[in-house]
Amino acid sequence: MARILIADDEELERQALRLIMTEMAAGVSHEICEARNGHEVLNLVALQSFDVIFLDIRMPGLDGLATAETLRSRGIDTPIVIISAFDTFAYAQKAIKLGVYEYLLKPASAEEVLSALEKSLESASGGMNNPARTLQEAREQLRRQLIDQLRLGIPDSALFAEYEKLASLEKKPRIALAARLEPDTHLDRIASAILSSALTAAQNILASQGTAFLASARESALRILVYGEALAELETCVSNLVPEMKRRILGEFSANLLIGVAGPGCTESAQLLERADEALMLAKPSNPLVRLSAPESIESEQLVHLSGQRNPRSLGLRALEYIRTHYNQDISLSSAADALAVNPFHLSHAITRELGIGFSELLARMRTNKAKELLLAGSSVKEAGYLVGFSDQAYFSKVFKRFQGISPGQFASKTAKKYKKE
Repeated sequence: MARILIADDEELERQALRLIMTEMAAGVSHEICEARNGHEVLNLVALQSFDVIFLDIRMPGLDGLATAETLRSRGIDTPIVIISAFDTFAYAQKAIKLGVYEYLLKPASAEEVLSALEKSLESASGGMNNPARTLQEAREQLRRQLIDQLRLGIPDSALFAEYEKLASLEKKPRIALAARLEPDTHLDRIASAILSSALTAAQNILASQGTAFLASARESALRILVYGEALAELETCVSNLVPEMKRRILGEFSANLLIGVAGPGCTESAQLLERADEALMLAKPSNPLVRLSAPESIESEQLVHLSGQRNPRSLGLRALEYIRTHYNQDISLSSAADALAVNPFHLSHAITRELGIGFSELLARMRTNKAKELLLAGSSVKEAGYLVGFSDQAYFSKVFKRFQGISPGQFASKTAKKYKKE
């Protein structure tokens, strides 16, 4: 017979756990004690030993983590299961340092409670579990919730951010993908249907992949984060994901699938996704997959085309970085060459060779991408053009239409209608 201690200031919560353990534990009988706060837990543990302790985080007087810390400081290595509905990251980060065995998120299902109980009892004879397991359990809980949301098409940004925090503790490398469909012919009538199919396909792929999450799908591009233990796994994941996306998304439609990849790296997701967008900006039918390094990987920064060419700390990437930080200014090939201390002809040749496009096109693409972000955020066409470095609005419209197929005004109107419907 196992002795279990349940600590929660809510009587209904204690009763629910007791009911699960007594009526659903496959005929196994347990001796269960209850406590309303951390002080009662310490008093009970001082009088008798327990095989597993369930601790609620939020309790008056002495909370769950403070109680766990006190127990460990007294040399008590009883398996502890933390139950919480708040601030997963902050609590999990501290909990793993205390050797907490399981971490359940409220409302925990009967299956989750029984699983935590069984695992804790199995480990009781061996002392504390590996602290890293707590992090894995908490992250897995959030991962399942995210996948459920993706299947419904309603990913919660706050939940995703919480998952990101937990993932960052493990320092796993990750890469970001940005994918866009580029029809060979005008398909305006079925454009929305294609994008809808793309989103559905991406959600199905991600749900089965297990290591990838859809970060966003604004306007016409899918943005995905992929996690992996090592670079080889990441490369395998990408190589498997891209053809499957192409098969499911394109179907019988005549279109190109362009892919931008950023990473690997443990930088912020927003930075990785932004870099993936820049890689996608460089992609074109003749070079459909472009990969850029993570933003902070300066020493190992590289550009990888579909052909696999690598250019560590290349002049082309230095030029891209310069344009990224000065696109809204009056810059030219000559001013960029002066800033990078190279010959203009040498710089032009390096950009064309390494990035596949010329300086002027690179600058125009960068400005167009930034203008799209401003228009999506609600800026007027005139304001967007000015903020990205165009002094001539007519020229801004001409450049924008060359890359997007529609004018900035049409883009803003189309986007407004889309989000109004949503």
